[in-house]
Amino acid sequence: MNQHKSVTNINATPTGEQEPTARERVVALAGNPNSGKTTLFNGLTGLRYKVANYPGVTVEKREGSVKIDPVGDVTFLDMPGIYSLSGHSADEKIASNLIVQRDSTTPRPDVIVAVLDATNLERNLYLLAQILDSGIPIVVALNMWDLAESQGIQIHRELLAQALDVPVVTVVAAKQIGLSALKAEIGKLLVRPRESSKRFAWLPIQSPYRLSAALVGSEIVTGSSKDKSSDEGDQIFLGVAALSETLPDVTPSVTKTITSETNELSAKGIDALTFDATMRYGWINSIVRRCVVLPAHTRRTITEQLDKVLTDRVWGTLIFALIMGFIFQSIFLWAQYPMDLIDGLFVKLGDFVGPHLPEGQIRSLIVDGVIAGVGSVVIFVPQIAILFFFLGLLEDTGYLTRAAYLMDRILRPFGLQGRSFIPLLSSFACAIPGILATRTIPSWADRLTTILVAPLMSCSARLPVYTVLIAAFVPPHTYWGIVSLQGTVLLSMYILGIAGACLTAWLLKLTVLRGKPALFVMEMPPFRRPSARTIFRQVYDSVTSFLKNAATVILACAVILWFLASYPRPENSSQTGHVRESYAGQLGHLIEPVIRPLGYNWELGVAIIASFAAREVFVTSLSTVYNLDDNSDESRSLIQTLQKKREDGTFTTLTAISLMVFYVFACQCMSTLAVCRRETGSWGWTAFMFSYMTLLAYLTAFLTFQIGTALGF
Repeated sequence: MNQHKSVTNINATPTGEQEPTARERVVALAGNPNSGKTTLFNGLTGLRYKVANYPGVTVEKREGSVKIDPVGDVTFLDMPGIYSLSGHSADEKIASNLIVQRDSTTPRPDVIVAVLDATNLERNLYLLAQILDSGIPIVVALNMWDLAESQGIQIHRELLAQALDVPVVTVVAAKQIGLSALKAEIGKLLVRPRESSKRFAWLPIQSPYRLSAALVGSEIVTGSSKDKSSDEGDQIFLGVAALSETLPDVTPSVTKTITSETNELSAKGIDALTFDATMRYGWINSIVRRCVVLPAHTRRTITEQLDKVLTDRVWGTLIFALIMGFIFQSIFLWAQYPMDLIDGLFVKLGDFVGPHLPEGQIRSLIVDGVIAGVGSVVIFVPQIAILFFFLGLLEDTGYLTRAAYLMDRILRPFGLQGRSFIPLLSSFACAIPGILATRTIPSWADRLTTILVAPLMSCSARLPVYTVLIAAFVPPHTYWGIVSLQGTVLLSMYILGIAGACLTAWLLKLTVLRGKPALFVMEMPPFRRPSARTIFRQVYDSVTSFLKNAATVILACAVILWFLASYPRPENSSQTGHVRESYAGQLGHLIEPVIRPLGYNWELGVAIIASFAAREVFVTSLSTVYNLDDNSDESRSLIQTLQKKREDGTFTTLTAISLMVFYVFACQCMSTLAVCRRETGSWGWTAFMFSYMTLLAYLTAFLTFQIGTALGF
């Protein structure tokens, strides 16, 4: 653990570092969840930001460059949404580290923009009260000003600025109102930094707590750095952080001092863990009474009226089911035309490129390997775009929190809680951000359970597998003009994954992870008009990430598989079915006895093995194998090839269903395993997740095929 030498002399410039006028400036946005912080960040950066991880951890951070007069380009950092600096979740620790401890990998902000929800000022001021104590220059962005006015809430901005002794700017981040004024105030503080005179205004001067905090802070400074310079304010700030457990990673000598001072305070009737919260809220309430006027008669807002229906046990659940059904129906109905267009373009590209290349291995590599392999995956971009569009829309409007509330009732009997819903829903897009999102779950048992079942949610990488099999084997019938048979089959795959996750979580909580799920408390944000720019940026990022994957991992797999399926070459190079004798064919025949009870032949075995790198590689692999095994000059898409095999009886509908069931449960993603290892800190849990999912996939696919065969399908 760090010895906190980095927190010493908080306001000083570190030795060897350039003065603020010459070095990169950093402005951090801090605020409660649902305060509009990220929307404001997107507006300030113009959505021109980069996404990375904080050094040493897998918590995502967003950085963007913003031009601020008169200093020029400034790095803006979107900090995780938190309620206080004294929390112990991974997100809260990141924010604490940036403000309380200054580590060597992430610079301490020159200015903090405290984003406050104007409709709920009292709750938002608690985090600001903690940040004020740090001595970092602060600008308050009073967000959602229009909503506060519409609700009849009057906030006297000038009085609030005087009470806090910091600049206060009213903004409407969703409409990009007030951003110029905000940037102007940031520029002033960057040129002439100034800390608030209200630092420790909540703490009585004669309080024994102030003395204890100063003693602990002094011990941290003198015991962890050769630089002894630190004013009393810095020492009190560090002491409060240590006593309230915001700064838990300290030396044994400091721990001893904290214990001694805590006992001393207890003897005087002061509980160190609750004292600062009680005193801060007393100070906050006095500010709110002076600066805020609430309407005499509050009428029910639109959000409250909607919540009465959307969170109802019956109507809310029914509406949620209809929304999910609509999304998965749309994935097929809306995406069909652009998918056919992209599919046709790649077929024509193969037909065009083929005659212009000399006959032989180079032409086979380009046409059968690269074009057919990558093209078989790229055609699913429309479906992935539609899925991420709806997920972004639900998140931006605030509906996902209501869905989490509803799902808490459903998940709790299975040993999960409502906080698990957001990670599980995120896993429909990709299990990696889903696993990372479990950091908000306070209970380790609940978090570990959610990590272990998150990959059972059908992610976007499974979508190409499902859709190519459904398109080839399920008739495109539509009932009542709106219900697609193909969309219904797709939805059933997602429901099957959810059911498997619930059952697995129940078994885990019954055996290795015993215990009841923790209490679920989540704030209900107001419904908001979604930001089209934010949603389409999210869609753009997701599609771009998918295409980069297609251009790297999938392309590499396609080339490697082409080589394995092409060599060794038979003496008669025109010999039909030479893939059977290739390296890939030999591998497929080797595992065929194991997968034959599932209804699979050696060709499918090759594709399944290749897809352990990434699930969507299954489509690429199958396309490559079939193209190399077909000596006809006519180019066909994978769907057309599968339809022909269905007509020939060499690939049945029951086999397709068995394959989809297998991919619902199989853990075929090396990146997911790597993130699981990092988040759990254990290869044992990672191996457990891979093993139980692979076994579950085999057993369910086996039962599907064998029962279907026995019933005569």
